[in-house]
Amino acid sequence: MIDQKHFNPISVRIGNPSHTIKRSVFKDRVELIVDGYGRIEGLTNPELLTSIVMPEEDERGAVLYLIGESSFTMAKNLESVKLSKYIEEIEKGAFKDLDRLERVSFNEGLSVIEADSFYGCIELREADFPHSLKEIGRGAFFGCKKLRNVTFKGYTKLSSLAFAETTSLEHIKLPRIETIADGLLMSSSVKTIEIPNTVKEIGVSAFSHCHQLERIFFNGTLDEFKNIRFKQHWNYEINNSASLFVQDKEGRFYNVFKSKNDKVSSDDLDLFNLKKNFGLSDLNEAYKNKIKKFHPDKIQALNLDDEYIAFAQKRFIEIKDAYQRLKRSVTKE
Repeated sequence: MIDQKHFNPISVRIGNPSHTIKRSVFKDRVELIVDGYGRIEGLTNPELLTSIVMPEEDERGAVLYLIGESSFTMAKNLESVKLSKYIEEIEKGAFKDLDRLERVSFNEGLSVIEADSFYGCIELREADFPHSLKEIGRGAFFGCKKLRNVTFKGYTKLSSLAFAETTSLEHIKLPRIETIADGLLMSSSVKTIEIPNTVKEIGVSAFSHCHQLERIFFNGTLDEFKNIRFKQHWNYEINNSASLFVQDKEGRFYNVFKSKNDKVSSDDLDLFNLKKNFGLSDLNEAYKNKIKKFHPDKIQALNLDDEYIAFAQKRFIEIKDAYQRLKRSVTKE
């Protein structure tokens, strides 16, 4: 905790369509709390804020370079944010669960968006990431249900569940990464995915429960695709009839195959303690009892350490995947 003597307020004019940071003080104001090192700690009267243009420096002339953990979570009426050119990092949960936030202008120079930064921002419509962005943390845009457009300009590491449950996202072109993280697009509405030929590994359930997924384009040859390490079987990974396209020597795409339905796995049965002759009601009951222990909302509320959170998120994905595979085995014609 930063000592209070380091805090310096920057006042925000109230009543304007865009509350640009001002140095002067007004009777009715929101104060942006900044520590002695240019780290934004939070707000006073956060409920008054509907939009904000970040300042480049505080009243002492010190550059503001970092948005602190959970710093804007109480600004429940915030609709738009424009970051200044010096912001380098957005810490964990900085804008979490702001269900009115529609627009964020990400600055060139931004390097890291940490875990849960925009978790549950259900009105956020697009994310145009700068070339400078190097990493997006775990679950950073989880549950952004109206997010339709995501654009990457450079190399950006994407962590697990970063874009899970984005139920308006139809197309995504992944940046030139080597690993597609566990659950990256789980339960999204994506129809088309472009995968670069730099990918060496695809994590567990990266594309699972993407029931509208139709086409996956790999920007490389079939031999390059075969060299990718799958932490889970490819058919389990896409678990529907999505077509895979790869490139020939001339760079033209052609269809390789469609995925097939999964067979019943003894590991899946053991996970739910089911026998081979189980029924759908047995499965549903076992699933409900198992999944509630690892649901992200419950885990977040318990304020556990990052190692257990990572374990719980991976377990949550595995349980959902196993449930879907077993459910298909008892309901398919």
